[in-house]
Amino acid sequence: MLEDGAPGHKKHVRICRELNEVDIIQWQAQSPDLVNLIEALWMDIETELGETLGRIGDILPLQQHVRIIWEQITV
Repeated sequence: MLEDGAPGHKKHVRICRELNEVDIIQWQAQSPDLVNLIEALWMDIETELGETLGRIGDILPLQQHVRIIWEQITV
């Protein structure tokens, strides 16, 4: 797992990591190697969600739709 170290993410990421027994990768903050790719991918997912569903108020449908969108991504 790669963490960005953002203060708002730390608590949630730590809990998720502990529940799923995931190791982290030490990575330089603001590394140009992955940040732009990840941001672009997340923007595509956000756009698809917004166009398809609008605003989602429940976590379960959000998780399901993100998974569907993720599986449609081609390399």
